[in-house]
Amino acid sequence: MKIYFFCYPQGPPDKAGYQHQTVVLAEGLRELGIKFSSNLNYWKITADSDEYLLKEEQKHHYEDFDVVVVSSMFYYYKREDLLPANLFKSKRSYKLVFIDSSDGQNTPGYRPEIRYADLVLKSYYCSKYSYPYNFTPWQFGLSRRIISSLVPLPFADRNNDVLVNYRVEHSVRMLAERTVMETVYKTLYLNSEIDVFDEIKFSRQDKLYWEQSGRRHYPEYYKRLGASKACAAFGGRLQTHLL
Repeated sequence: MKIYFFCYPQGPPDKAGYQHQTVVLAEGLRELGIKFSSNLNYWKITADSDEYLLKEEQKHHYEDFDVVVVSSMFYYYKREDLLPANLFKSKRSYKLVFIDSSDGQNTPGYRPEIRYADLVLKSYYCSKYSYPYNFTPWQFGLSRRIISSLVPLPFADRNNDVLVNYRVEHSVRMLAERTVMETVYKTLYLNSEIDVFDEIKFSRQDKLYWEQSGRRHYPEYYKRLGASKACAAFGGRLQTHLL
């Protein structure tokens, strides 16, 4: 089996176009020994080399592959023009997989042309919703970047606190803070410390991760996570009606 990825071009840290699900899926395929390539070089592996996880395909057309995977990041940045015009055609030889990694109620996976995809991997999935037939629930997953950054302490040696760090205040997180977390704070201390980019403290590898992930990589955060007895992991938006 040969797989082809359409990746959105890497941008600057504040508009990186970070495609986490693509990275995790590609890392899993690599572990399984399944060959894949991409429309461009994406996700540089180390700061000391020019090796990329997803390498630009130089010899073959995407239609020559068994499976074609498309990132919803093209739609997030409104750059569908970067995709081939006939990518979603009904008569094709390849299986088409669309990664819908956008949050919110109306995501790119609902667009008419996505009904021609064989499979839509829906990261934000709620069983109460009625989804199109080609949707399937999909996880975010842990990338090698995250796993290699975590060195958890034995539980007995960890601080008696709960780590609470969110980039976005989802309504579910706000509700949990007023209800569930008020009880948790009676047992565990709140740790909501945040980090800033530090050119001096960051290694070259950490800086690369920080840039490629859209400013999501902070080494000190992973240290705190591994030294805390708990962390808050609520997410999502409260809806008054279902789709």
